[in-house]
Amino acid sequence: MGVWGTLIRANSHLHWASALSHGCYKCCRDAGCPAPSPAELSLQQDQRTLLIMRLLAQTLTVCLAFSLCRSDHHGGQHATITLPPDHHSFHHGAVVDRCKGIEFDAVAVNELGVPYFFKGDHLFKGFHGEAELSNATFAELDDHHHLGHVDAAFRMHSEDSPEHHDHQFFFLDDKVFSYYKHKLEDGYPKEISDMFPGIPDDLDAAVECPKPDCPNDTVIFFKGDDIYHFDIKTKKVDEKEFKGMPNCTGAFRYMGHYYCLHGHQFSKFDPITGDVHGRYPKEIRDYFMRCSHFGKKSVEEHIEREKCSRVHLDAITQEDDGDIYAFRGHHFLSVSGDKFHSDTIESAFKELHSEVDAVFSYEGHLYMIKDSEVFVYKVGEPHTHLEGYPKPLKEVLGIEGPLDAAFVCADHHIVHIIKGQTIYDVDLKATPRVPGNERPLTKFKKVDTAMCGPKGVTIVIGSHYYQFQSPMEMIASKAMPEQHNVAEELSHITEAESGYEVDEATFWFGVNLIGHKYLTSAMSPRNSKTVEELANSLNLHYEDKVRPCIDLVDSLRLLGVEKDLHLPAIAVIGDQSSGKSSVLEALSGVALPRGTGIVTRCPLVLKLKRVEPGVSWSGRLAYQNKVQNLLKPDDVGHAVANAQNSLAGNGKGISHEMITLDIESSKVPDLTLIDLPGIARVATGDQPLDIEKQIKDLIEKFIKRQETISLVVVPANIDIATTEALKMANKVDPFGERTLGILTKPDLVDKGAEETVVSTVCNQVIPLKKGYMIVKCRGQQDINSNLSLAKAIQNERDFFEDNSHFKPLLEEGKATVPLLAERLTKELVEHIGRSLPQLQKQIEQKLEKTAKELRKLGDGVPLEEHEKNNFLIKKIHEFNQILTDVMRAEEDLKNSDAKVFTKIRTEFRTWKSHLDKKSSTLEENLRDEVEEYTKTQRGKELPGFVNYRTFENIVKKHVVELEEPATQLLTDITDIVHTCLKDIASDHFEAFPNLLKAAKEPIEDLREQEYEKAKEKVKAQFKMEKIVYCQDGIYSWKLQSVKQKPEPARFLNRPINADIREMAQHLNAYFTITSERLANQVPLIVQYHMLHQYISKLQTAMMAMIGGKNAAKLIREDSDVARRRKLLKDRLERLKKARLVLAKFVQSAS
Repeated sequence: MGVWGTLIRANSHLHWASALSHGCYKCCRDAGCPAPSPAELSLQQDQRTLLIMRLLAQTLTVCLAFSLCRSDHHGGQHATITLPPDHHSFHHGAVVDRCKGIEFDAVAVNELGVPYFFKGDHLFKGFHGEAELSNATFAELDDHHHLGHVDAAFRMHSEDSPEHHDHQFFFLDDKVFSYYKHKLEDGYPKEISDMFPGIPDDLDAAVECPKPDCPNDTVIFFKGDDIYHFDIKTKKVDEKEFKGMPNCTGAFRYMGHYYCLHGHQFSKFDPITGDVHGRYPKEIRDYFMRCSHFGKKSVEEHIEREKCSRVHLDAITQEDDGDIYAFRGHHFLSVSGDKFHSDTIESAFKELHSEVDAVFSYEGHLYMIKDSEVFVYKVGEPHTHLEGYPKPLKEVLGIEGPLDAAFVCADHHIVHIIKGQTIYDVDLKATPRVPGNERPLTKFKKVDTAMCGPKGVTIVIGSHYYQFQSPMEMIASKAMPEQHNVAEELSHITEAESGYEVDEATFWFGVNLIGHKYLTSAMSPRNSKTVEELANSLNLHYEDKVRPCIDLVDSLRLLGVEKDLHLPAIAVIGDQSSGKSSVLEALSGVALPRGTGIVTRCPLVLKLKRVEPGVSWSGRLAYQNKVQNLLKPDDVGHAVANAQNSLAGNGKGISHEMITLDIESSKVPDLTLIDLPGIARVATGDQPLDIEKQIKDLIEKFIKRQETISLVVVPANIDIATTEALKMANKVDPFGERTLGILTKPDLVDKGAEETVVSTVCNQVIPLKKGYMIVKCRGQQDINSNLSLAKAIQNERDFFEDNSHFKPLLEEGKATVPLLAERLTKELVEHIGRSLPQLQKQIEQKLEKTAKELRKLGDGVPLEEHEKNNFLIKKIHEFNQILTDVMRAEEDLKNSDAKVFTKIRTEFRTWKSHLDKKSSTLEENLRDEVEEYTKTQRGKELPGFVNYRTFENIVKKHVVELEEPATQLLTDITDIVHTCLKDIASDHFEAFPNLLKAAKEPIEDLREQEYEKAKEKVKAQFKMEKIVYCQDGIYSWKLQSVKQKPEPARFLNRPINADIREMAQHLNAYFTITSERLANQVPLIVQYHMLHQYISKLQTAMMAMIGGKNAAKLIREDSDVARRRKLLKDRLERLKKARLVLAKFVQSAS
């Protein structure tokens, strides 16, 4: 049994495991747990290798157990830390502490891969260290800008543009700065619109997205809810909508992942879709900041939730002195003598932060390989990161990444590198280092990790490992050595140790019942317990932890919350005859409708609830407003068939109406599933011709929701790639993060095809994040012979036990219906736990939106006549007040993108720009025009004398050209105001169609009246402009100003007659005066009529409606509005109840 069994029997296992889960050897020692005896610790090197792998499996399991049991230890939810009142107001002299929960302004990674975090006028370099003033590194930011903070930043990645590649770009208001190695590039700062056309000013965040993460080298810009993908090469802007992401205050790309910072939290997102996968948001200080009170409690969160029998490693190595380091996910475990330590990778190797691909030891240093980079640490307390690293893998070892494994044997200087099915040797003493001695390693499809120790080479693949005496034997031998199970054979926990009671944490990790062997992860010595007593103990934890989660979602579904938002669920899909119904029968213990063609014709919510032994079976079927109590399991099939006929007709059509089937039994798992119709390829008999489309639309409605896990049922005897159900799941879940595959009918697999099935279940054919399981259910012959479900379960187990190909799948917990039930329950509970924070948020948002819509509709029209008139007065008064606010530019912007006067002012600026452009063009061409005019119109006057008639004619000609733009200005502003008034009326009088119609009449009539009046005044203004006039003093001053201006460059070397020069100067002076006059006068006319007069007269017209004969008719409510009000009230009540249910659940779980 070895040292681990000794530790357990020494009554110290639980304390040591708990200490391990927090990465603290001292914790265990202080807890008073007895240390191992010297005899137990005098291990040989090979025993210590065994110990580390054994401890790793145990520790990871305990960590996971604690993470799932202790909801108060960062169980996916983080406490909200209040930011300072103005989190941008950090200035020189202020103490900036990254551990105080500040919100960073921007993040950018430099050319060496070090992230720079900006806050106010300070920056933090890397994940630890004090703040420093940003102008110490980027001096020019202060020279050109004084607002005190960077808006956004990123490091350019575009090898096609070497002039910008690896440059850091900083955005401040409307300017962009480009730095390379902390030096500002020539020509910067530039306008953002010049460097990145189509990108707005005042950005929130930016991040680079190189190929192949994005189709082309791209920069992603964030501003509020707006997302812009900027193609670096084509400069094309593609606006995106990232629905699943919060608004980012900073963003950066690190270790191939994309992070959005919001407040003092962050989320990892997909740069193409914006999808956020996993348990986010997370606390920045747990990951990217080295803060003393953060990170420790989050250790458990990063352990992947896998059963003990499937523990695997990412990397492992052994030093010359025997110390061992093993890595898995974001964590590592080390053993040195009699001391062992478990913690996050970031805590000891902060520059690395994330998981590793391979690791090897050489001359007192750890070489840690991640993707295409190498990090090197000098072993010690603490580990010292070597300066200049990380470096490219190609530079350090002469080979491209990523790698699968690397190891160095003691006293050697050759590192053996495994990449795919090839092994290379690299001489670490050679310069330069280049891979050589390339040899195939075909006996393994893929190696996870490897190490070399006193017993030789250990190769780890998934949950198994193999040992060879030397690298040469590993490469040359044709026979495979004995296979060892990382968890099963290194844990040595068997039925003989049934005297150790299952700890509470065990359930959350998952218990595999393989024969009579309990592969549990946390055990404490107690009095001997029978298997039945252990099961009863497990059931208690089951009831305490699992049932409340499932009941929560079921109660929300019962309230009807699914009408308003999506709930966590498992949807079962499959092609026709895939064995879907058989799987559901095996799980539920009841016979569902069977037959040829489409059997499931409506979505069936199957709610299974386990009750105590001795409690009789009960069932309940509900659809629409009908409820039917079922007395025995045999009643289920007939009841479901009748319900489907009632909803979908007696033919072969389908319905979207849901049927709910509740089953309570001591022989079912706690589980809720949604059974969907099997996919039919071709319509047969009396089926609708578009039956395939109807079924696919129904299925997609469920599985496209992020809240739904897709359980895809596929026969094992067909090519899995051809199944329509898996294609549909892949379409809505391309990364397979919400999809679990179930293979059925293994008894029908042809001889010789078994290994293909095994490869599929082992996730090697079409990989899914959740993987696959395989089951054997009752066939039609079994049903015809009245084979009971209990007997079918036993036959299934015997089948897998007796099949040499499939037996390993049973041992790994990937086969049989009971293990499927356990897996599905675990998946559903975890899925619910992950979804709760978002569900709470969605309920609050929906409540707010519903209440707002209800307020908009109001309480309805009163019944009393005198109250009706008061109601009309109130509605019109409120409407007129909104119009007054619009006229004063004080309106509420909740339902508008900008104030009306803001839009009008923009049009006025456009008019002024047009006049300025006209004056500029006039000045450019005036001399040519005058010269041409004098050739044909000059009289007896000598050079230098201005011909007034000529002057007057030119003035009139150009004044006429401005009349059309002025009229267009009037039209544009009229449209702005008119649209605004129509929208206000529609919004305010939506529930009262007669009142709305009455309001629209003066809106339209007054628009035409005021438009014509304004148009006449604009025309009159231009008629007056044809009367050439200006005050003498103003004209003289303007003429003098024009004469003092230098000659345009194009006239310097060109002889100009005195009369032409004089005429041009007079015309230039007068047009400047005219332009200034029109720039103000036309907007005044337009504003007076189309804003002030239009709105004032409309208000008067609305007041005239009060007291009229049609007052009661005006406020007659639309019948559809009353219906909508009732729906909204029902929704509000439903959501309030849901919020209360959810709050009680969260409180009870805390």
